[in-house]
Amino acid sequence: LDTLAGEADPAGFHVIIDDASHLGAATAAAFRTLFYSHLRPGGFYAIEAWGTGYWKSWPDGARPVSTGGEFATRGREFPSHQHGMVGFLKQLVDECGLRDIQHPVHGIPGTRRSFVRSLCVAPSLGIIEKDEA
Repeated sequence: LDTLAGEADPAGFHVIIDDASHLGAATAAAFRTLFYSHLRPGGFYAIEAWGTGYWKSWPDGARPVSTGGEFATRGREFPSHQHGMVGFLKQLVDECGLRDIQHPVHGIPGTRRSFVRSLCVAPSLGIIEKDEA
């Protein structure tokens, strides 16, 4: 990917659309390479078909299972899991929330900066905006 992206646009892309394998590990690997090294600051990275992580028949999918927590007993818990594309998208939610995770008073210690400015999640589509350098 580094070679192809470098040859296609050495200055970096404004928009990258990942409509490839629909597998969490492969999408995460492509994201790590393309988002950090080949997407311009202020650019957008789109991940299509993340809902395959809910498909029991998909290679890295699974059906959501209730954790039995407080909200489950009140009928308000959303089934949640970390499988496939769904799990990867949830990792991006945490990346988007890194400033709060590392909050100097309420968070946990950390020195790493997030390059995710925003994350928009819609059915079958996630759009990540890269922060300015």
